[in-house]
Amino acid sequence: MPTTGREAADNIAAVLRAGRAGLPRDLNEVGVSMLNDMTLTLSKPGRGNLYTTRFFTRRGVTRPWGTRVPHRASAPGDPPAPDTGRLRASYTFSTARTPVGADMVFGTGDEKAKLLEYGTSKMAPRPHLRPVVARAHAVIRRFIARGGENRERAQSARR
Repeated sequence: MPTTGREAADNIAAVLRAGRAGLPRDLNEVGVSMLNDMTLTLSKPGRGNLYTTRFFTRRGVTRPWGTRVPHRASAPGDPPAPDTGRLRASYTFSTARTPVGADMVFGTGDEKAKLLEYGTSKMAPRPHLRPVVARAHAVIRRFIARGGENRERAQSARR
């Protein structure tokens, strides 16, 4: 236990340094958690229409053409239903150390993700990223708090 103000300040500074050092690891755990949640979200079967026929449009007329593996579309407001799994596989995250702590970037390079997330003039939104981020807020707070407590205990044990 620190006895002087200087020792207490040194102890607080050591805990803060240890906290900043462990943030990339904590954010990596959060990223893995978000990626798992996204995978589960995008793996749910759709609740919309069942499509078994391919269509093509010629001169403004849409006609059926051949058959295909049945696909159950997602209902408006539900996450996109899986078809090929390409959207699900496109989500990634990365963490990086910064001078003040750490950063995490979570997202996709798939252009269709934005159209599905916010909808278009002809399609209602199929939100999938915003619900995952909303659920991640609690996970982030838990990981950061737990990581800080663990580092504080480790610093105290070294003294």
